[in-house]
Amino acid sequence: MAPPPLPFAHLNLTRNPFGELDDRDLLAIAQVDPSRWIEHLREPSGVVLLLGEKGRGKTTSLKVLAAAIDAAYVHLDEERPRMPPLERSTVIDEAQRLGGWFRRRLWKDRRIRAIGSHHDHAAELRRSGRTVLVETLPLSWNATNLIRLVDERIDRFRRSEGPVPTLPPETAERLLREFGSDIRRLLGRLYDVVQRMSEVGPLANRL
Repeated sequence: MAPPPLPFAHLNLTRNPFGELDDRDLLAIAQVDPSRWIEHLREPSGVVLLLGEKGRGKTTSLKVLAAAIDAAYVHLDEERPRMPPLERSTVIDEAQRLGGWFRRRLWKDRRIRAIGSHHDHAAELRRSGRTVLVETLPLSWNATNLIRLVDERIDRFRRSEGPVPTLPPETAERLLREFGSDIRRLLGRLYDVVQRMSEVGPLANRL
């Protein structure tokens, strides 16, 4: 009896590259340069505030920064947004879920090194004695960035040498016109495309 076919072997891949990634894979292919943020954090009162809606890269950026400065990463739950005890440098994702009184008290703790939020907390942070670097995400995004992201994801899960799916430049442009800076939804579309592919070829064939 023949063994069952390996998942995505027909595409020369070990898995669908556009699904959720674990932290190891995410950090390996993230297109994030944290050097400017790290330089700012040399200031003892420094804190980085990353602003953006869902899908714009806050979580990836915060995880890259946390790894670079050996900080804990805390994602606040939407239903019960509770902060764990602070034991070391920490970055907080979805900070807008905290109540105002608690936020203002928390900002004074210099172990809070970076914050991801939909809301601008810069004034609160400054009143708490913090030196704030505010960045709105995505910092830059174009077809070249998108093709590089797609190529790196595909290469991460390539089975062997040989052809793999590709994203043509005209398709990258079309996706950016449709989804703008919402990369999470854009990757969701590519995930669906790969799920339906029966052979290696341009991702455009299914879009």
